[in-house]
Amino acid sequence: MKVTKENIDDLNAVLTVNIEKKDYQDRVDNTLKEHRKSAQMKGFRQGKVPMGLIKKMYGKHVMLEEINKVVSEALNEYIQKNEDMKLLGEPIANEDQETIDFDKEENFTLKFDVGLNPEHDIELNKRIKIPYYKIKADDKLIDEYIENYAKNFGELVDADVSSEESYVTGKLTQLDDDGNPLEDGIVNEKAKVAVSLAKNDDIKARLVGLKKGDTVDFDIWIAFPNETEIAGLLNIKKEEAKDLKNKMFRLEAEAFQTFKEAEIDQELFDKVFGKDEVTSVEEFREKISEQVEQNFMPDIDYKFMIDAKDKLVDKFDQELPENFLKRWLLQTNKELTKEKIEEDWDNFVKVMKWEIITNEIAKQHELDLKPEELLGAAKSFAESQFSQYGMSYIPGEQLEKYAQEILKDEDTRRKIADKAMENKIMDVLKETIKLDEKTVSFDKFKSFFEDKNNI
Repeated sequence: MKVTKENIDDLNAVLTVNIEKKDYQDRVDNTLKEHRKSAQMKGFRQGKVPMGLIKKMYGKHVMLEEINKVVSEALNEYIQKNEDMKLLGEPIANEDQETIDFDKEENFTLKFDVGLNPEHDIELNKRIKIPYYKIKADDKLIDEYIENYAKNFGELVDADVSSEESYVTGKLTQLDDDGNPLEDGIVNEKAKVAVSLAKNDDIKARLVGLKKGDTVDFDIWIAFPNETEIAGLLNIKKEEAKDLKNKMFRLEAEAFQTFKEAEIDQELFDKVFGKDEVTSVEEFREKISEQVEQNFMPDIDYKFMIDAKDKLVDKFDQELPENFLKRWLLQTNKELTKEKIEEDWDNFVKVMKWEIITNEIAKQHELDLKPEELLGAAKSFAESQFSQYGMSYIPGEQLEKYAQEILKDEDTRRKIADKAMENKIMDVLKETIKLDEKTVSFDKFKSFFEDKNNI
């Protein structure tokens, strides 16, 4: 078997694979033997079907499969041995490929078009200036943080009268059509009703201002139109809540608890930042200001990479093998059409150029991803997932086990690896180009992302 390359121009080439019968016949024979072992046919015991019949049934299909494997292996081997031949995309069938009669021919010549990476030197230096934003925590943003802390560390306190922020504890009794307690109806002696969750304004108003012993009759499905909420209120199953026939209930109030935000004092300072780390409101606000910038670092870096991508792609003025790439996209993405490719072509080009640039940066700076780095990235990914469910601490052994498990999924593994490599690229960019530091308000920074074309 022989693979040869013919350059069409600076951006396109053709790989020709010459295959002889000896390159695939042994593999075909071995595969047919495996088929024979499991083949079942009337009149023959399993594994005893004549090979002639096996060949008649599976021969052509097996031959095509093995030829396809042989060709794929040959192309991959050739590409790996010729690393200087930088490809864009993957080889696709040549447009002028002659039709092959697999029923009559035994030796084949297959041609594949390839797109070549244009010669381009990526030179990173301090003459390249890219904005790097820092977020200034203004009074409005600091006040929002303080308000959130006050709510997060708030608590329920006993009250004599209900308010919109109250939980009313009492007896919920199902009523009949005449407004009397329903015989054998549902009764929850210790129901806990959150006034703020009532969806009907009239019912919510009647739940405000209650004192111990007061009663309120209401349609529970109008007040809380959610079977999960109703099931919790009545201490019944969701299916029972959904099928309620009598929906009127009487709440007899017994006790009230109202949410009270935490005071902005030393106790709150200690809960947020640790014992005596902050001792005054001024220090509290200053500490929050520092925290804001740290919290938004992922967003700051994300914006930096968007701007770096735009800047470096704009500097990339070489042409790409457009016709080849459009054919390659159409053949490898079932959801794409010619019209869609044409419509989004500028974005496709931008993505492809950025991939060329990052690959060159990785090569120039000898960036690679070691197994332990990939595992570390997977652990960080796992930690972020756990934190979304409120699990802030996961034992190291359990975390590593979970990380190893998620790396078994090829798609997830690739995404984690791509993100880890992107972080390495970002570190190189920060070291080699000029960071044009700009301090902006949070609202101004947020406005950068309002234009979807900028994300």
